Amino acid sequence: MVQGKKIIVTGGGGYFGHKLGNELKKMGAVVVLCNISWPLDDVGIHIYVLGDITSKEDVRKIFISHQIDVVFIVHHMESLEESEL
Repeated sequence: MVQGKKIIVTGGGGYFGHKLGNELKKMGAVVVLCNISWPLDDVGIHIYVLGDITSKEDVRKIFISHQIDVVFIVHHMESLEESEL
């Protein structure tokens, strides 16, 4: 279903966004993590872009540069400990 799709995850620098990106990558997607600041953890397996989704210009640049197929908007989600999932 996601095999070969280019998927952007907003909030990709956070716990949930990063975990979602990892799972999508395992399913064969090309994952672009987007966040307003650099993540604390290594994102070496993903494409990472700095961007603010409230900025039309940032969103336009990201979509032009990466030709996105699917968008997951997960910014500002509450952090859950791994044991709670």
